Amino acid sequence: MSGALSRVYLRLMHEQAVQAGVPLEPDDWTLPEELQAIAAKVLCGQAPDAQEIGLLRRRYIHCSANWNAVLHSDSPLLDSLFINRPTADGVRVVHSVIE
Repeated sequence: MSGALSRVYLRLMHEQAVQAGVPLEPDDWTLPEELQAIAAKVLCGQAPDAQEIGLLRRRYIHCSANWNAVLHSDSPLLDSLFINRPTADGVRVVHSVIE
């Protein structure tokens, strides 16, 4: 997984802070070519299309390896459910996030 997607969000936060009057220097965070069009859309308030979301899921978004319990669900069963828990043999099951 590449961490470059975080620069899209950082660029968005930077732009909004500058618009709000925060004195920041211009950003110089380079993005991979495949993220540039997505970043431009996000900065204009548009959502990525299905193909772009697929790219993000394949190359930039990961599911956490943490397996903390779901909390505050008002259900004792769900409060003890560990979503990403390893199997009994200790092997983590990897589920596809690609639709």
